[in-house]
Amino acid sequence: MVNNVTKVIVSILTLKWFYGCLRIRLMGMLMAIVLMTVSCADEPLDPSQADLIRVGSHSITVRQFKRIQDMSQDYYWQDHDSNTAVTESRTLRLLNQMTEELLIKERAKALSLTVSDTEVDTAIQNIKSDYPEGTFEQVLLENAVSFDFWRQRLKIRLLIDKVIEKELESNVIITPEDVSAYYKKHYSGPSGGQTSAAKVDQDKDINEIIVRRLRKLKAEKNYKDWIDQLQQTYPVEVNWELWNQLQAP
Repeated sequence: MVNNVTKVIVSILTLKWFYGCLRIRLMGMLMAIVLMTVSCADEPLDPSQADLIRVGSHSITVRQFKRIQDMSQDYYWQDHDSNTAVTESRTLRLLNQMTEELLIKERAKALSLTVSDTEVDTAIQNIKSDYPEGTFEQVLLENAVSFDFWRQRLKIRLLIDKVIEKELESNVIITPEDVSAYYKKHYSGPSGGQTSAAKVDQDKDINEIIVRRLRKLKAEKNYKDWIDQLQQTYPVEVNWELWNQLQAP
């Protein structure tokens, strides 16, 4: 049970959510994207407070990146692979994910989408309700993650979910044929395709579940192209000097 809680916590910290069930697809290699290099002239005296990535008015500092990276390594990369190339590949994937996060946050600003404290509190209560009392607090403590930091990451996740729903999911068209085909593939018994579309319509709960699932699946197919469009609209800046320092042994 504790491992499941840890997975939820780390998923929020690293934004490996993609609609809650689907994992976010990574962008291609950053070298294929036109990235601008951040000037180091105005960096704060503390390098950890300097921006590693910036998209418009949003940024991720070196300290924030390292905190998320540490959590990712502790849970998802427990094999402790000593292969330098593998380690660099993992770090680059995280850089890609954080870049996507900033792109979507900048899009949220353009759409005037926000997440209220009430929405965050409700989401926290819903998450905690699935687990024994005190479990979340225990796992946060064991992983040296402050509740405030976890809450901040959850708020970002909720905001990004809103943007994805508005930009992708709301534009998806689901036909009765789509629902029927999905039902036959995933819900039919030994009789296989004997279940008709009329039967699907009679079961409202299953029908709604299928529609939500199909909407997410179809939206996922459009995700990469959408991210590419955002990158064309909102230039990405990476401080490569700081990035190289992070890769140094």
